Amino acid sequence: MHYHLEFEETFTCLEGTLYLDVGKRRRVELRPGESVHVPLGLPHRYFNDTDERCVFSVVATPGRMYEDSIRVAYGLAADGRTTTGGIPKHPLDLAFVFALSGSYMTGVPLWLQKGAARLGKAVARQIGYDPNFDRYLKPTADTSAQKSGNERSPG
Repeated sequence: MHYHLEFEETFTCLEGTLYLDVGKRRRVELRPGESVHVPLGLPHRYFNDTDERCVFSVVATPGRMYEDSIRVAYGLAADGRTTTGGIPKHPLDLAFVFALSGSYMTGVPLWLQKGAARLGKAVARQIGYDPNFDRYLKPTADTSAQKSGNERSPG
């Protein structure tokens, strides 16, 4: 279970069955077309408890922190730095992606999680590790051209 203090989420099941634990309500079951809204600070988790394929969408409002954490997670996966399940292999990667996403674990005091993230970033910088994931988040020449409308269509 985790929670967010800077954005809300709305989960919508598109295919299969999506399960969520939300607050004290246990095992919310969403079928295609059904949604559940998770407000700020409400503990939750989502999962597929079947062998059936599940497709769902998540809208994070505002979404910048969530989007950045997804970009980093996909970058780490592309670089072979995650397990086959998409979990970062290195503990610092895991901790920093969690912190970047604005996600906090239940059962651990918030002040302790934020303090550990600050300390971890300071140590990481000292050993030459990039806790900000600039490689995955800083614009490149390709993305800058696309954003300015200068990209070319294929063919």
